[in-house]
Amino acid sequence: YEPEPMRVPALTIYAVPDRPEDLMRPWYNRNDASFQRTIQELFVLARERYRRHAEWFQSFAQGSSRVVEMSGDHHLFVTNAASVEEEIETFASSLD
Repeated sequence: YEPEPMRVPALTIYAVPDRPEDLMRPWYNRNDASFQRTIQELFVLARERYRRHAEWFQSFAQGSSRVVEMSGDHHLFVTNAASVEEEIETFASSLD
């Protein structure tokens, strides 16, 4: 399925880990070497997924579009509210 290209300005903000440790939860055993390798693999997969999504979005969105990568949990509008608001305001003010 190939959707029609977007014809309106669009902003997308992706929650992407900056480093493998961003995927660690407090209850994980940080001293387990096998677990650390698994987290590293998950980190690489997460970064690759972001890259593919960002490329798809940019090819799909015509005209004024912007992709933003932000470190944080999935619900960025809650965990990084000020940064999300800033990105939205910056994007909106860049429109003609």
